[in-house]
Amino acid sequence: MTDAPERTRLGPPTAPSFPNSAADRERDFREAEGYRPRVAVAIKQVPPSLGGATDPLKGFVLRTGPGRLNPHDGPAIEMALRLKDRYGALVDLFSMGPVQAETALKEALSLGPDRAFHLTDPLLAGSDSLATARTLIWAMDLEGPYDIIVSGLMTSDGGTGQVGPAMAALMDFPFAGRVSEIVSLEDGALTVKQLYRDELLETRLNLPCLVTVHPDGFTPRLPTVRARLRPRLVNRLTASDLIAPNPDQAPAQAALFGERGSPTKILRTHKPKANDKVLARPTPPVAASVIIEAALKAKS
Repeated sequence: MTDAPERTRLGPPTAPSFPNSAADRERDFREAEGYRPRVAVAIKQVPPSLGGATDPLKGFVLRTGPGRLNPHDGPAIEMALRLKDRYGALVDLFSMGPVQAETALKEALSLGPDRAFHLTDPLLAGSDSLATARTLIWAMDLEGPYDIIVSGLMTSDGGTGQVGPAMAALMDFPFAGRVSEIVSLEDGALTVKQLYRDELLETRLNLPCLVTVHPDGFTPRLPTVRARLRPRLVNRLTASDLIAPNPDQAPAQAALFGERGSPTKILRTHKPKANDKVLARPTPPVAASVIIEAALKAKS
């Protein structure tokens, strides 16, 4: 892991000091001759199928077994790589999770990103969307600054779609959701098209900014055999790397991570009981009648 420039933390804030807190300095940095845009991508390893095992007491999804790259993160990585192909961007990956989540980062590295950072620490366990967003941006603050932060639309295990927007809100970054196309990256702004209902909206975002990617907008590329054979280094970060070195501030900042920093409390979880009905090659009228019949029974 390369040495990051020394930063002064003003903790424990709700969000870290980020490029907006030193706008003039960051603007001069970006306008330097030969500067390459920097892109951070937030990804996650999720259980291999829906309905994974949960902690019976706390309701958390257990992440002790094997997993896979979140399906919505593939398009996010692809968008970042297209920025790399077109504009020479440097692409870094960030993921928070247990030790085995390193597998997803190595899989993603084979596609072409430059670096990967894995946040793993028992202190981070039990994070909800807010604590996850806070932890990711503290890590990006440590390795950044970044011009563009890219996230998948949601995760297959949680499905809230809140982490990306929460990161933008905490950093006070311009935000666009459901992005499906890159129009341009010039004059200190990213212009994209985002899918809103049945329309495509062209949106211009001043840098730095954050976007979430529509899953149908960017078809993920496949890794080459050479890329899979190449060593893929994942840099590991712990909670102690993120909090201020001042011992007086450390306890207050540690309370912002994991279960302690998560206002969401799960009362209970359960799988819905339903009798699935499988139709072999139904015609549209037959399928419609079955759905209507099931809806009427559920209503009565």
